[in-house]
Amino acid sequence: MIKRISLLLWLYTILILLVSPAALAKEVRIAVFPFTVHSQEDIAYIQEGIASLLPSRIAVSGKIGIVDSYAIRDELKKLPADHPLSSEVAIGKKLKADFILIGNITKIGSNVSLDTRLIEAAPPEQETPLFIQSLGLNDMLPQLTAFAEKVKKRVLGSSEPIESVSDALPQKEETASSTPRPVARKPSAARSSKAAQAEDELSGEPAEDSGDTEGETIERPRMEKKPPLFESTPFYSTTITGETLHCMTAGDMEGDGTSELLMSGEHSILVYQWREGGLQLRDQIQADFSEHVIHIDSGDTNKNGRDEIFVSSFEVRAPNSYVLELKDSTYKKIEKRQDSFFRIYQPPGKRPLILGQKAGEANLFANTIFTFAWKNDRLLSRNEFLIPESLHIYGFVQGDIDGDNRLEYIAFDKGIIGLRYQLTIFSSLGRTRWRDTQNMGGEVNCFVKRIFGNDIEQKEYIPMRILCDDFNKDGRLDVIVGRNAKKSRLSRYNQGEVFCLHWDGSDLIPNWSSGLADGYVTDYGVFDLDRDGKKELYILSISDKGFLGKEKTRLTVFKQSSPQ
Repeated sequence: MIKRISLLLWLYTILILLVSPAALAKEVRIAVFPFTVHSQEDIAYIQEGIASLLPSRIAVSGKIGIVDSYAIRDELKKLPADHPLSSEVAIGKKLKADFILIGNITKIGSNVSLDTRLIEAAPPEQETPLFIQSLGLNDMLPQLTAFAEKVKKRVLGSSEPIESVSDALPQKEETASSTPRPVARKPSAARSSKAAQAEDELSGEPAEDSGDTEGETIERPRMEKKPPLFESTPFYSTTITGETLHCMTAGDMEGDGTSELLMSGEHSILVYQWREGGLQLRDQIQADFSEHVIHIDSGDTNKNGRDEIFVSSFEVRAPNSYVLELKDSTYKKIEKRQDSFFRIYQPPGKRPLILGQKAGEANLFANTIFTFAWKNDRLLSRNEFLIPESLHIYGFVQGDIDGDNRLEYIAFDKGIIGLRYQLTIFSSLGRTRWRDTQNMGGEVNCFVKRIFGNDIEQKEYIPMRILCDDFNKDGRLDVIVGRNAKKSRLSRYNQGEVFCLHWDGSDLIPNWSSGLADGYVTDYGVFDLDRDGKKELYILSISDKGFLGKEKTRLTVFKQSSPQ
């Protein structure tokens, strides 16, 4: 009997603890609605950056939860475009939110402002106006953090500061080196990689140390400088008349062991063969009227002994890509009107992969990338291909650049809200390890898309190609990239150069340069088309020095240097 009474008393004590005010404290739920944009410019990158960063700054574990943004967007799709505010309050109630946060983003010149309203979903509905006015993008991040603090204080009714995810991030450290170097940032569990990219871009600061081995930038001895990868002067060059060309690849179209060079403009693909010391045009493949070619790649992906040509094309609103194969002396479409951008990508030491990406709405290249494979003569998507957020399907490669037995991503990246592509090295977990200061790249390849209900045409720029391989088999990875520049601030790109870069232990430094070309570089590739056992670097460039100032395409070829 005494044991039963003791057990009951113990259970009663536990019950009192469970129903204490602290235990009964309810987590407040906030529904953050997509902010409306008011600007003559396309500032979707700001809208996406704020949407990625703000929820993690408002959320407080056990106190403030954020309603799933996908659930909000699904409900908004059911409403007309001119729906009243009461409809959004109703959505908040349906999703069991205690507060809804709505607002507008306005950009006039360099001035960006964020005007929002925090509305209680439960009657009587109370409204609190909150706003940010930022004079430039660089100070948007601290403003956004301060704004989130205001929201938290209003929701929790507290005047004391609450530790946020950004407050808990580790502070910047310096290595033993005399020069500070960028190291990787350790993401919080509540901080997505997209938010991390946007935070780095907004703050303008280098990424911070993670404290773990994977994310560290390790101080290593400077590596020995190698001889130049290519010869100093070109051994072959030619001018190609007609349509200007912006992309190239090489492949064995006939399955005879000999590769052809393929170069594409917007409306056609030229096929060249190396014969008698030079390139000779063999075929010209004309695109249909609605097919605007933006990228080509090749590979024997269906294992029949001949390379296919993957043609990524765009029709103002969406991709209409296709795959060509040479059959009976004719290039036939074995797949057509595909709604994805394609790329043939070969990870280090592995077989080539077919990558595909459907076009996004605000950002054409923001959707998930998938691998594709052939099944019953059809090209089908298979698995998600994971790369760091914000990377472009055409603007990255992988390689163990620093010799630590881990693959890094070398990419042209502009983050969530950047204005230009910057050559960047990411760790395998997507943390920033290094950023270029020599202005590699330069966006020159683009295609036209329509925005705002297909009423306005806008150019979509594609990052330059990055080549990464041990091309001369000396045990050192070679990184080949282009750099386009302007002779004056008001002119367009009119100087181009291609570099081979090597990692020296702390930086990517030039090993070789093609020298400045009179015009801008559009693409480049490393192939052995003359079958002498040594690879050549092929460079496409565009200048306007032709007849009556018309643009012309120049192909320049450099031989690989002999071993020293």
